[in-house]
Amino acid sequence: MLYLKNTLLLLATLAIYAPLSSATPVPDSENNIDNANTLEERSTGIWLNAYHSGSCNRDLESQPTSGWVWAGQCKNLEAGTYGAKPGNTDYPWKESCILKFWEKPNCKGRATVHHVQNYEHIGSINSGLYDGWYNCIPAANKPSSGFYLTYGAASVLMTC
Repeated sequence: MLYLKNTLLLLATLAIYAPLSSATPVPDSENNIDNANTLEERSTGIWLNAYHSGSCNRDLESQPTSGWVWAGQCKNLEAGTYGAKPGNTDYPWKESCILKFWEKPNCKGRATVHHVQNYEHIGSINSGLYDGWYNCIPAANKPSSGFYLTYGAASVLMTC
């Protein structure tokens, strides 16, 4: 009988407090749209091969250093990364996607900025179809003024 009484008391307590603990505010529709856009942006990624060579012709860094870079998430590279080359894709990237290569891990220090679209392989449009090839990005160089990061890049951040 004591067991039944304790069980009923426990169930009554849960019935009273459970709705309070599981209740959450419902965001308005404008915030839902913003959240959906943020999630979509975070799902944008590009495969990036990282190289110790600034011409991307030798010293390919192994996975996971060479691998996926996701929009809005900093990715650390091996020390002395001087070149990077996006992997082959089936479609062109958004014009707004940029890769920012940082001199220190965790996206700190000085940085270089490169627009992914500027490294599309010459002649990538063939009969109106995009072939998805990219040229090497000199990660330690500024596009306008040449060499900038003395010890190469140590991290990268993509934004779109």
